[in-house]
Amino acid sequence: MFALGTTFNVSGTDFPTNFSATPEMLGASTTVNGLSLSETITPVSATQEWIVFTFANPSGPVIGDPSADFSLAISGFQTVAPAILSSVFAYFTQDGTPFAPLTPASGFGVETNPITGTGPVLDFVGFTPTAPFESFNLSVFSNPASFLGAVGVDATTANGFDFAALLTLPVPEPASLAVLGCGLAGLGAVRRRARRPT
Repeated sequence: MFALGTTFNVSGTDFPTNFSATPEMLGASTTVNGLSLSETITPVSATQEWIVFTFANPSGPVIGDPSADFSLAISGFQTVAPAILSSVFAYFTQDGTPFAPLTPASGFGVETNPITGTGPVLDFVGFTPTAPFESFNLSVFSNPASFLGAVGVDATTANGFDFAALLTLPVPEPASLAVLGCGLAGLGAVRRRARRPT
């Protein structure tokens, strides 16, 4: 479903410094603004897959100044066919361990990690699935970064950040299936007619 090898952009504020849009390749581990970046793709069904963007700082926190605004934008990651952005979640980690317990606060809700089924993650209040597209954007913002303490994240020790998106291929409508079925039936009739001896 995901168009591996295509490019997308990452930009950030106080992550752990400010940096403008930087092109990266989908499916290739790399370094962004001193942070390691990797992606993990987890199929759910024939029509659904999760992608998780994992950032980690080997030398300190992912947030530079907790008193400043924090933001991250991942823009333009692509799929091989139009898909629906069905769900998103995010969480911060310290040495690979997610912060817990988490508490709902302005802009953030809390749910159990839908991929692993364990541990809390932050969902986004007001998120609704989109129409099918082939290019997708994710973004998170905290004003200031120290606000994350209200949801249970220590901005001074968080050295990892994960951002996940669930993409769904739309199911063809019954009318579209009927048209496809008629087309295949017609093709079959033409092939049978062509095989009759003359």
